[in-house]
Amino acid sequence: MEKLWKAREKQLDKILLNAAHIKGSVEGIAGADAVNLNLLEDDNESLLLD
Repeated sequence: MEKLWKAREKQLDKILLNAAHIKGSVEGIAGADAVNLNLLEDDNESLLLD
């Protein structure tokens, strides 16, 4: 079970890293004030756990 959770944790880390890259790319194109995706906010964590 610990092995499965460790694999899922690595997948989640990759997803968050990719989301940060996407957000940075969009901000670079549209400007920092134009984008408010809240991809990396802790408030979304409660949505994932429900």
